[in-house]
Amino acid sequence: MRRVSRVTTAAPQTVGDLDADLIVGADGARSATRRSIGNLAEPTYTGQIIRYGHHPRPAPDLPTGVLHFWRHFEGVAGYVGDLRDGSFWFSRHNSDTPTDVIDQETAIAVLLDTPVQSVLDTSWVSRPIALYELAPKGTWHRGHTVVIGDAAHALSPAAGRGATSAIEDAILLATHLRERVGRVPEALESFTARRRPIAQLRIVPLPASVPVSVTAYELDLTGERFDVGP
Repeated sequence: MRRVSRVTTAAPQTVGDLDADLIVGADGARSATRRSIGNLAEPTYTGQIIRYGHHPRPAPDLPTGVLHFWRHFEGVAGYVGDLRDGSFWFSRHNSDTPTDVIDQETAIAVLLDTPVQSVLDTSWVSRPIALYELAPKGTWHRGHTVVIGDAAHALSPAAGRGATSAIEDAILLATHLRERVGRVPEALESFTARRRPIAQLRIVPLPASVPVSVTAYELDLTGERFDVGP
């Protein structure tokens, strides 16, 4: 395959404007690449709004490197601390509409009875952010073009799986391409068939379903699985 060294965009482009052996759209839940291949699915509101907070120091009464959660009447709050980067916390609330405003006082109130309280007053706090997800439906590939990560299946950021899922997608896509050198459409079909059921169960787990996940063997790209030649 040819290697792209630079892409310069002078005007809005679609997949049809590009000339490449392989086009991978990893352009987020509102992906232009997804629309270009005919998939018009849109993210849907999860019924939750979140505010994030940061403080340059970790909370003194909590261990660092441990993710803590506290349930409250309207949702969940969480915290993780790091000696280098300080405190990161969130306050997530159920809400009927994505335009509802969870004010800062309400967001902080659910953490006042936790050890995070000591860093709240001087924390930076984000604006309210409505949480969306994208079900893994519709076309993921057409010709030599494929979408991965949030462009294909976006979990709510509250799940904490977005980056992990995108990395798994990239590794599995590379594996299927490597196993089918020169047969890109076939590799994209194989990738989609393997990956979509995993993404589907992460969005909507089925009762009594057998967990579907990527194996460590599938994520091995060291070359030991492949005859890479001289």
